[in-house]
Amino acid sequence: MLDAIERNSGKPIDVQVREDTVLAALLHDVGHGPFSHTLEEILGHDQFDHEAMTVRFLTEPDSEITTLLERSSPGRSQRLAEYIDKDRRTEHHWWHAVVSSQLDADRLDYIQRDARMAGIDNHRPDIERLISHISCYQDGLVVDHRAFDVIESMLLALDHLYGAVYFHRTVRAATVTVQAVLSRVKARVAKELPEGDPLRALLEQRKEIALDDYVRVTDASFWYHLDRWRQSEDEELSFYVKRLGRRKLPKHLELPENELKKARQLENKALELAGAKFPGFNLDSLVTLDTPSRVNYKRYAVDGDFPIFTWERDATKPRRIEDIEEVRSIVPKVARKFYRSRLFVPPEIFNDLRAFAAKERLL
Repeated sequence: MLDAIERNSGKPIDVQVREDTVLAALLHDVGHGPFSHTLEEILGHDQFDHEAMTVRFLTEPDSEITTLLERSSPGRSQRLAEYIDKDRRTEHHWWHAVVSSQLDADRLDYIQRDARMAGIDNHRPDIERLISHISCYQDGLVVDHRAFDVIESMLLALDHLYGAVYFHRTVRAATVTVQAVLSRVKARVAKELPEGDPLRALLEQRKEIALDDYVRVTDASFWYHLDRWRQSEDEELSFYVKRLGRRKLPKHLELPENELKKARQLENKALELAGAKFPGFNLDSLVTLDTPSRVNYKRYAVDGDFPIFTWERDATKPRRIEDIEEVRSIVPKVARKFYRSRLFVPPEIFNDLRAFAAKERLL
């Protein structure tokens, strides 16, 4: 991206800016914990945020990363933090957008990689061509209008990935099961996790956890505890862990959009059925109204992301900068909030709940 911007803009990029931008792009997700965004969802975004953890890794004096950054260039740790945390910036530059924007390096990378790894290659846009047409204008990025079709295919690919992969019913069913496990562990943390265990520190301290403890909370350490909890004396904890291991995940009913009253009727019936089938269990973990949402393209807002801009790189014409929404575009579709609303319930009550829904005409 930097090479293309330098070539297309005709402006040499300062060596320090280039190094800072590459480092920020490489390190921008270093604060992620096990299971990536799922962990944030389970702990609560107001209590735990991977970007805040990234900034801590980049700036705290006892962080090894901070030491290495400062050794390479004094003040670098604070400069890199500005790429991640917009509130730290005194001014916005186009190179910040390379790391964090609607057209950033991370998005251009994971759209192709996730589509490939999930086996949906037909959704992979020509990212190399898009990159070759990127330039900078004032404090943001801009794409030559000749690559407008790739911008659209990128936004469509993102839309499809959320529908087919990230919000897939099995992904969400596994997520609510892991959430039930950690909710139960948190309620019994002193019995299920020894003093000094980093996962216990994370559940109790959340974003205030010491970095030395946080780096020890890995996917491997979490699966180790899951294996132990299969034999937990707590019946409810053991129940969820065994179901996760055997893939006996909750079943779901797709909920109609904008039908909150019907959704609540279904949820109340599910709670009634679950309570009868699993006496003594926490019903909020057995029955989950799951409504993940995503906006795949954000229109301009004073406190939000800049839109994606295009221009015609033609010396014979006056240069015109346009928000992609001003051009023929799919933006009206992908700028709407995307929901996947489902009610997850134990398989044991699914048929009874579905029969109730049919009888009451709720679906």
